[in-house]
Amino acid sequence: MEDLIKKATTMGANGVFGIGFKEILDGFIVITAVGTAVFV
Repeated sequence: MEDLIKKATTMGANGVFGIGFKEILDGFIVITAVGTAVFV
């Protein structure tokens, strides 16, 4: 989440819309956070 917020901030955004999480369980646990950087 911190990386997502940092990236959005460097793009000039002041928010992140539609944050989603994905977990893949195949011997590993991978958590991916995705969202759209927005300026409101």
